[in-house]
Amino acid sequence: MTESNSAVTGLRIVQITAVGISARSFLVEHFRVLRHAGHEVLLVCSDDRNAREAAEAGGVRFVPIPIERSIRPVRDLLSVLRLRRLFRECRPQVIHAHMSKAGLLGIIAGWSVGVPARIYHNHGLALTSARGLKRRLLHATERLTNRLATHVLFCSESTRVAAIEYGVADAGRSRVLGRGTISGVDVEKFHPDRVATLRGKQREAWGIGEERVVVGYVGRLLVEK
Repeated sequence: MTESNSAVTGLRIVQITAVGISARSFLVEHFRVLRHAGHEVLLVCSDDRNAREAAEAGGVRFVPIPIERSIRPVRDLLSVLRLRRLFRECRPQVIHAHMSKAGLLGIIAGWSVGVPARIYHNHGLALTSARGLKRRLLHATERLTNRLATHVLFCSESTRVAAIEYGVADAGRSRVLGRGTISGVDVEKFHPDRVATLRGKQREAWGIGEERVVVGYVGRLLVEK
């Protein structure tokens, strides 16, 4: 476990996600900002190198609890029981659960032990590309997570609107932070002056002329993406 050295004067907040790459990619700045504001932060995630690195980079305590991304009823129940035990021990005022699976298990566990603020942070709607029984199951679990959460956040307005139209989210309890995204954009790292020459070099490497429009995609190559 990685412990913060700063004195805690605010809330105890548990951040929950299924895999370490999500924590390292999206949550490190959240950890830093929350700690700077005087809050104690715990990261709950399946144990892997990315999760440990994210906790160390953000200066937060890491509590490894396995959370499967796929549907595993027995393992999912065990994860809920482990989360309940943790919440009873550390008594957080806030849990902030990210993405569908960690959101479902974390919010159920938090609701069952009476955590006051239960934030479900939706990063996308997998049900939109699912079919048949899987679609019905995803619809039911999203609806349940949204019902048991006290606050629901979306990474984009289009996803929020879609969730409302599908009947899984309530318009009055859901919102988008700023103009969207999970952690904003590092304007120093991605400043136009720093990367201006890369555009021309990449076009030349790919043999693409300036008159042609190029659309970029970043994400896993899966049907839901």
